[in-house]
Amino acid sequence: MQLNYAPYKIVAQLIHRSGAVLEIGGSQKKLRQFLPANITLFTVGVIGGDVLYDGKNLPFSDKSVETLISIDTIERLPVVKRELFMKELTRVAKKRVVIAAHLSTTAHVRIGLPTMKEIKQLVQPFPSHNLLFQAEMNHPGIGRLWSEIKKIIWDKAVPFNQSTNRFYLQINL
Repeated sequence: MQLNYAPYKIVAQLIHRSGAVLEIGGSQKKLRQFLPANITLFTVGVIGGDVLYDGKNLPFSDKSVETLISIDTIERLPVVKRELFMKELTRVAKKRVVIAAHLSTTAHVRIGLPTMKEIKQLVQPFPSHNLLFQAEMNHPGIGRLWSEIKKIIWDKAVPFNQSTNRFYLQINL
């Protein structure tokens, strides 16, 4: 099974090039290979990582970490806990929060994935944010072609459409 490292590479491009980064749910440190050496990466997980997380309160003081990252974590939370998760991330982050996750669309329906409506509600308290969308295609016959197309189009804003199944949210605090 081939692992998809594209989200880690994209998230690494959305953060600044120095400082401390705290990755929530990243106990395997896949993000590390895409970050410059001068970035200190800590991971928080419920079953592993540099720090264990009870799923409620991050064991850090307010505004104590420059950047918080969450990759493929928010969609694993019950919908009713996502707003509290966002508040906890923004409580601990000093400058930015970056979230990457799968998105529920009519073309890619999965129970429990965040919807566009939910994402808009979650970012409402944060006027300074960027929201990007991406379509992931894992079909072996077109995977390589899609990889090349992404290199060409990713530097441009990718609009939301019905083939979109991943979002990237950068909140600037």
